[in-house]
Amino acid sequence: MEDREYIIGEFVPRDGRRAASLLKGELNRLLTGTGWQTCIKKRGLRVEYKPVSGPFENSGVYVTRARWQIQADAGRLFDFLTGPAGYRVIDPACDPADHRRPPL
Repeated sequence: MEDREYIIGEFVPRDGRRAASLLKGELNRLLTGTGWQTCIKKRGLRVEYKPVSGPFENSGVYVTRARWQIQADAGRLFDFLTGPAGYRVIDPACDPADHRRPPL
């Protein structure tokens, strides 16, 4: 059987500490787990994927992770990614005008 990644389903957190512990565990598995397959590897970019288990197992969706190294000043990169242009890079389907609107 292929290696699958357990993904927590949607839930209403009734105990904040328990919810945080569950989510932290999932994040740790996603970042450090083994069994990932590489689908793209070029010019400093590596994209990996894994089928899922748990509540989303029958969806046919894969979980992905990516790493990309670039030569850039960290402060300038942060400023770019947290500005309207970077917002558009992170989420191409967004409305850049939303970046300047208050969240609530």
